[in-house]
Amino acid sequence: NGDGTFTEHAALYTGSHSQLVLIAVGDFNNDNHVDIAITNIYARNIAVGDFNSDNRLDVVFSYRTRYSMGIMFGHGNGSFGDIMKFYTAATRTYSAIVVVDFNDDSHLDIVFYRYDPESVDILLGDGKGQRQTLFSVEICYDVAPLLVGDFNGDGDQDIISIVLDPPSFNVLLNTSGCCTAQ
Repeated sequence: NGDGTFTEHAALYTGSHSQLVLIAVGDFNNDNHVDIAITNIYARNIAVGDFNSDNRLDVVFSYRTRYSMGIMFGHGNGSFGDIMKFYTAATRTYSAIVVVDFNDDSHLDIVFYRYDPESVDILLGDGKGQRQTLFSVEICYDVAPLLVGDFNGDGDQDIISIVLDPPSFNVLLNTSGCCTAQ
């Protein structure tokens, strides 16, 4: 309600045998209230951002089994356009999606972890909803969540990941538009 209270929830039917697994939040209908986006079991991860510079939130997600990612561009009224697949490879699934303006060009970029070969990849955005240059930093271990922040105080966004085996963490420093492992 926007005043700290809640109205009675609305139960939405999602189909027989559907499994809802991931959730993201944003103001998808521009009413200054938080809305939710939910994926089914076929998505591996989800993130929200304005990828085509139209001041409307879009949704990016990775598929669990189809070796690709997709964007649904928001219409600003709570609905989205058709899925646009944009990164397909003959490797295993992608996960741990983070959205950030990684190269300071005022366009959102997508950072994600890719299995087999294990790497942290960065798809640079162009502000038109297209993914452009791919930077890839190969790593030799499984990671869990990725987080982005300025970890060395130089004003650039760096990447930190939790390593599952052996238990540790890894920092990828953003130097001249790319990353170096530390």
